[in-house]
Amino acid sequence: SYPSSFGDTVALAEDVAVIGSMGEHPTGPSSGAGYVFERDGVGWELREKVVPADGDGDDHFGNAVAASTEMAVFGAHHDETTTGKHSGASYAYGRDSSGWELVEKLVPADCDSEDKFGTAVAVAGRTVLVGAFFDEDPNGEGAGAAYVFQL
Repeated sequence: SYPSSFGDTVALAEDVAVIGSMGEHPTGPSSGAGYVFERDGVGWELREKVVPADGDGDDHFGNAVAASTEMAVFGAHHDETTTGKHSGASYAYGRDSSGWELVEKLVPADCDSEDKFGTAVAVAGRTVLVGAFFDEDPNGEGAGAAYVFQL
């Protein structure tokens, strides 16, 4: 199990800062957590600690993070989806008047065991880009892939 690893991954977009802490244990060892801070004119204030409702040990939620003024995205490259161990997932949260709410859990239709989808994430507005560096589709074992989602 990792130490909390708070600050291992960070992203900044204007008045929004997103920080990953993949080693935290909120729903099991190294299940991970994320933090969203907003600048209020004087300083930075924690607005949301994000822990996915389906989080499990060893998911590493927050191993990658991305921020826009509208969205915060967190990778969980070890998440076990129905497609197998370490297939991975990413979670997109949107800002509304009450805080940051889950918009969508992202998992590609062709995800397999050990794809590690969510190893890298990026966001621009409401467009999310997610890397899966061990994905074999369509170019062979470990070739890698990147997926684009419009939310």
